[in-house]
Amino acid sequence: MIRRLKPWTEQQAIGFLAGLLFKRDDSLNKIGRLSGGERARLQIAALMLSGANLLLLDEPTNNLDLASREELEQALIDFDGTIVTISHDRYFLDNVCTRTVEISGGLVTDYPGGYSEYLERAGHGTLLTRRPAPAPAQKAKRR
Repeated sequence: MIRRLKPWTEQQAIGFLAGLLFKRDDSLNKIGRLSGGERARLQIAALMLSGANLLLLDEPTNNLDLASREELEQALIDFDGTIVTISHDRYFLDNVCTRTVEISGGLVTDYPGGYSEYLERAGHGTLLTRRPAPAPAQKAKRR
């Protein structure tokens, strides 16, 4: 699959996948024989090689062991494009994110840094949307 995305030799593809904790045998294995975590890492590898400059990731660390999470974090840190991710993994968010965006009550607020920095500055970020105008008061109906 990787060699379809990039004109690499087998050894180059195996080397790239080794950086995502794939053993040589797993690199040569059929996708159907990979575990759920290995498939997730392979999908992220494919996205990274596709020339994408924007990754949208929903819970990317689910089904990954600790070593795989660390490799994924490093690969995402090294990624040149923009990453938008949703995650409950606070450690991941602290390590990978350089901005945190809060969407609450129809307002979008930007905070520099990861999740811990967001918690420290909660309520003091940069508002990116206008506050909605108050709804006009309805007049009481007369009978």
